[in-house]
Amino acid sequence: AAGSPVDTTYQILAHTFLSMNEMTGVFATLAFNAGALMYCYIFYRTRLVPRWLGVFGVIVTLLGFAGSFLTLFGNQDISLFLELPTLFFEIAIGVWLIVKGFNQEVLASLS
Repeated sequence: AAGSPVDTTYQILAHTFLSMNEMTGVFATLAFNAGALMYCYIFYRTRLVPRWLGVFGVIVTLLGFAGSFLTLFGNQDISLFLELPTLFFEIAIGVWLIVKGFNQEVLASLS
């Protein structure tokens, strides 16, 4: 029919949307790492959690940034291994905050 799109047009659109979907995940990971870096830096500076945990968080977050950028530029093979330590940090900080909480002396000095 006159004026109807060709099948290749739909294939191009499908490929474009799938590529956008993949990139959305990468940009979401970059945004997550940006927020995590700020939190870890604040944890380190204020000593709300032990310094080693803040340093571990900063290192892990920087590795996550590297993994996200590698994914963005096409190297997905190593990016998983760079982003995997985030799992261990998230578990460690979660357990620490549930069991010990924030440093009460620091909280008292902030009030």
